[in-house]
Amino acid sequence: MKNILAYLFVLIIILVAATYSYSSETRIYTLGSESNLLIDDTNIYNYPSSLEGFANRIIVEKGFYPYSDSLANLAFLKNLGKIGNVGFLFNKNDIPTFPKTSNQTIISQPYALPGIIYSVRVKDALMLGISGEYGLSANNDDKEGTNNDITNQSSVYSGTFGLSYILGEVNTIELSVKINGYRFTFTQGNNFSFKNDNNLSTVFNARFLFFLNDYLTFIPFLKFSTTDLSSIESIFGQITPTSVKRLATERKAGLGINFVPSEENRIIIGVIYNNNIYEQTITPGGEDTTITNNYIPELVGGIESDITSWFTLRAGFTKSFHTRRIQASNGITDVITDKDSPFSLSTGCGIKLGSIVIDGVLNKDFPFACGYLLSGIQQPLFTRISATYLF
Repeated sequence: MKNILAYLFVLIIILVAATYSYSSETRIYTLGSESNLLIDDTNIYNYPSSLEGFANRIIVEKGFYPYSDSLANLAFLKNLGKIGNVGFLFNKNDIPTFPKTSNQTIISQPYALPGIIYSVRVKDALMLGISGEYGLSANNDDKEGTNNDITNQSSVYSGTFGLSYILGEVNTIELSVKINGYRFTFTQGNNFSFKNDNNLSTVFNARFLFFLNDYLTFIPFLKFSTTDLSSIESIFGQITPTSVKRLATERKAGLGINFVPSEENRIIIGVIYNNNIYEQTITPGGEDTTITNNYIPELVGGIESDITSWFTLRAGFTKSFHTRRIQASNGITDVITDKDSPFSLSTGCGIKLGSIVIDGVLNKDFPFACGYLLSGIQQPLFTRISATYLF
């Protein structure tokens, strides 16, 4: 217990997060929410070539609205021997929210995304991986006898290619490129139409796992992504359609230091540069808006400690120095700059029962309210849970 208290004190002072071979996104939520700085099975979504190290398991996750994303997802990962490794994903949704029309109509959002991951070791030091997903959604209203039939539908597809190369005995370089394609349309007879003008986004990820010794690992990483959700809107009688450019760019770089002082305790320190830019231009009209968010630096932290062989406690947080700059112009340029220093704290626990690992994210208010019996406040104990079966 003294060791636990000592590491919790270190958590408060130096901002730490943890690493563990059996994992889930639920567990990552309690450890800073940056999977690039952790070595676990969530890495397969960014780097499909890493699947070999996390095969032979089934992962089920569920969030509880409004505290978390309410969608449940399932992953089945299997080693196929010499021919490689394969994974099947169900309901794994990581696409951006599609824009609304001028009358605030919500475009159908694909959510039931089946996916597949495959990896193979082509040489002793080289692993290749690919993954793909597809989803669609439609909500059509056929108004017989009128010209106001409504078509509201969308689809998304994605493909990722990645490679992992081992330098020396264990040090590893991981790279991946992901391409997403989007299509969405909303029409109301001949009166109104709204559809995408661009259907592509790209994501580039890279990181280096440098194992200094049995206790310390350095993990620098880079991420660059662009998402274009531009649209064209036409209204009956309008001579020139309205074109709206929507381009989001993310630049992120970080360095994590994973430290395992003992078999029961794991620590990491993470420092991140995080820059996000959103650009919107409306034509005709000449309305330009650019929103820039800088989180410099962004610190992630957490600690994981095995209380017993079957029970684990976790705590983690993110702390950033945030600057938000909004520049809007339509004949007159207006610049607004806000600064703040957001802080997010999360706690969780894990239970290992033989081949089953259960992880949970504790409700952030639970340590203060202590449940309905003590406070009279109705709230769930966990906001997200997962179960991993190892076989």
